[in-house]
Amino acid sequence: MLVTSATLLAQSANDRIKFNKILQPALMLELPYTVDETEGTIVSKLKQIGYDPATKGSLFWKKNTQDGFYVFKQVNISALGSRTVDLYFKVSKKKKNAPATNLYMLISSGQEAFVNPDTNMELWQDARAFLDGFTDAAESYTIDQDIIAQDNKLKTLRNKYSTLQADQKELEERILKYQKELETNRTRQAELEREMENQGRVVEAARAKRSL
Repeated sequence: MLVTSATLLAQSANDRIKFNKILQPALMLELPYTVDETEGTIVSKLKQIGYDPATKGSLFWKKNTQDGFYVFKQVNISALGSRTVDLYFKVSKKKKNAPATNLYMLISSGQEAFVNPDTNMELWQDARAFLDGFTDAAESYTIDQDIIAQDNKLKTLRNKYSTLQADQKELEERILKYQKELETNRTRQAELEREMENQGRVVEAARAKRSL
């Protein structure tokens, strides 16, 4: 069952989705990841093919949307026979309490002239193979993100450890300082105690003389 499920998830399917209120032919891929992970995979995959989605700031691509789709213009993909196309991606959460998403992709030759399997089966099949590659890309991306997250946790722990070590050194220096001050205090008390004893004897001697 697990193998069958994985196989199904690895393959995209023909679908239809509304864009600007019109149903358009789309490819859809199910991914067992969160919306953020799937969106990150889109950017990662496009960077792999030499396309820079972040040409105007790291979040530019997220702002470049149309009707809920992330739009990437003039993408040249060797997997599509080095054709230059516009790609439209939409990510939707599949289940409320599970990390699963549906990734939709529309392919346009420009000016929102969307490709469909009836008019260009060759490009459609190439696009489907390209989208299928997002399965491995998503797995690699999530692993990389997990490594980054764990590495950041390790850095945080190391920083906390270094801070505690610095605090320990400061506390030890304080303790040493207080120990020296305590020893000085004890010495001074002993000196004063001897002085008081001597002064007491002087006072008693003076009183003895007065009583004579």
